[in-house]
Amino acid sequence: MGGMLMLKTLKRNGFMPLLVVAQVVFALVVLVNTGSLLQQQMAPILAATGVPEGALLLTHQLNSQDAGQDQWSYASLDSAERAVRAIPGVIAVSSGMGTPMSVGGMLVRATPTDARSGRSVDADVFGGDHLVDTLGLHVLRGRDFSDSDYMTGSFIKMYQQTRAALISDTLAQRLFPDGDAVGQEIWMSPKPSKGRDPLRIVGVFSDTLSSQITGPSVHAVLMLPLRMDDFGIVSFMVRVKPAQRDAVMKRLPEVLGTALGMHNPQTMKVERYEDARAARLHGNTVASWLLLTVLGTVSIVVVLGITGLSGFWVQKRTREIGIQRALGARRGDILRQYQFENFLVVCAGAVLGVLLGLIVAEWLRRHFELTSPPLAAWAAGALVLVVFGQLAVLGPARRASRVPPVVATRSV
Repeated sequence: MGGMLMLKTLKRNGFMPLLVVAQVVFALVVLVNTGSLLQQQMAPILAATGVPEGALLLTHQLNSQDAGQDQWSYASLDSAERAVRAIPGVIAVSSGMGTPMSVGGMLVRATPTDARSGRSVDADVFGGDHLVDTLGLHVLRGRDFSDSDYMTGSFIKMYQQTRAALISDTLAQRLFPDGDAVGQEIWMSPKPSKGRDPLRIVGVFSDTLSSQITGPSVHAVLMLPLRMDDFGIVSFMVRVKPAQRDAVMKRLPEVLGTALGMHNPQTMKVERYEDARAARLHGNTVASWLLLTVLGTVSIVVVLGITGLSGFWVQKRTREIGIQRALGARRGDILRQYQFENFLVVCAGAVLGVLLGLIVAEWLRRHFELTSPPLAAWAAGALVLVVFGQLAVLGPARRASRVPPVVATRSV
């Protein structure tokens, strides 16, 4: 019976509840979609790098034409690696392609596919020698590449003749969620490649950031055992003792440029890993702050809006409250009534907001290729707004419950 009276009251004062419903619908659509975008922007910022802090230097791509050569030969790259290893403070060095955060300029993508189940995952490809050691990673299962695994040659030769692969822990879990990845066979693309055998996974290494550092492939990395020969561009990764990093960074262009016979080694760009990561994620950082501002602003507007509307609604119903008190309603009854009314109104807005939000999310996915928020995000957003609503109406409801019957019944 009390519920029917409450519904009649809401219907009689329908304009105010409708305003609250509209506000909740708008807030839910904005909050959930903005929160989903924020999560996508923050994921690479918060992702573990996997490399030792302050110990890695990266060169931008080095073009063979800068040394008067058509292509880099393995002999010249191997000689350059040995020259760099001789610098005091250098622990390991590797020439390769598809370096972290695509600093080297050569971004290589693949779609590793389980040869048995057909499960596919997008991943970035790192190619080079001694990459695990140079990046300071750890082999978690299986083994690192052996000398017999390495191929010396061009990109085409690498693609056609490489038989072994290392994959990151995240990629292993996504490709083989039900078992160990070591010993499994994969293709480099969703369909089997003609004229070549699948790659055999010899080991799983600790996660490191991919070249693109975006989306779900932030830690999806595939390594190939490659000693580069007949490549037009190459990048170097150098692991150093942190205390000597700056000294190595100053000497690296001269030593590397001289070993490679480059005409202008001083133009070589060398970056600290942390600086390259910060530059690569600058857009994510700016976008995250913007989205956080939107979330905070919308949250404040929702709370203030519901508080203001609830307070005005209480003021309009002062006489009604006085009559209820005169008929024996206690302060707790009045408080619970307003809290429950607000709960019903906000829940109605949340249901409509979820329905509208799903439509908007699908439209964004189709036209802008944005990932749709999961249903759990909509449920969490609705719960947050219900809590916001209860907190916002608490003050007006408490004031309403304290209105003396005599004062209320005298109100016009």
